[in-house]
Amino acid sequence: MLAPGLAELSARSGVPVLGVVPCLESRLVPSEDSLDLDDRSRWGVPGAIDVAVVRLPLISNFDDFEPLAAEPGVHVRFVRGADEIHGADVIVLPGSKSTVSDLRWLFASGLAHAIQRAAAAGRPVIGICGGYQMLGEAVHDPDRVESDAVTTKALGLLPVATTFAPSKTTVRVRARVGQASGPFSRAAGRELAAYEIHSGRTSPSSPTPFTIVERSGGPVHDADGAVGATGAVVGTYLHGLFANDSVRRALLESLAERKGITADPRWGTPAGDKYEHLADAVARAVDVAAVAKLAGLPFLRL
Repeated sequence: MLAPGLAELSARSGVPVLGVVPCLESRLVPSEDSLDLDDRSRWGVPGAIDVAVVRLPLISNFDDFEPLAAEPGVHVRFVRGADEIHGADVIVLPGSKSTVSDLRWLFASGLAHAIQRAAAAGRPVIGICGGYQMLGEAVHDPDRVESDAVTTKALGLLPVATTFAPSKTTVRVRARVGQASGPFSRAAGRELAAYEIHSGRTSPSSPTPFTIVERSGGPVHDADGAVGATGAVVGTYLHGLFANDSVRRALLESLAERKGITADPRWGTPAGDKYEHLADAVARAVDVAAVAKLAGLPFLRL
């Protein structure tokens, strides 16, 4: 149906049309815009496991939670109020574009105290990246990287403190799950792929839930994250954690056991790489060989 129009475009412009990519299924690739947080179809329906993710005003990397929402019987909710975390099986503090600003919002909204009470009652609480920093004792910013405050009080649920610096860490890593990793302990010894993207350095704590074994392709042995005294509160810098099948399954099985329900045997089933599916869709619609030639790249036929 498009052929006459494409032919006319080529004739008028003198530039060939290399393809037309069709409208793709919305969940084919991870969310990039916070408007997707309001699309309930992306985040599952009420089921066996209820995951409450705090919708920080400056939330980032919220695609971390799509693999959880894709699991059968798992519902991911983005919450703004203290009353909304009631009944959640796990509370997650996600990444943030500004830890200090979102930390202040947590206290102003009453969510900080609600999370502290939930943790004291033994409810699992997980912090990722900025969320991990918020779970510590304090955030220090001597160079005013994020705010005008030298020190900002944090939630005090993990025995760590974070100090911001002008430099930023952006690196792909491989890590190993530790024995003392709280709700992830069923995956102890397993390796996983992840990435770090954060400002600041967080003081080491013992025990740690994860060990970085490879950074930018080179071998290392670096501790990552912290675990609270009861094992219910865990913080980590590892984005992409839940995209790892064994880690995701371990968490959900732990939550199911705590809730007294039977784990779904389908949890943790490999779903395939979304970016590979996207690449396949584009390759079917576009003359990739011509694109590669224009870019001066060798074309490898898949």
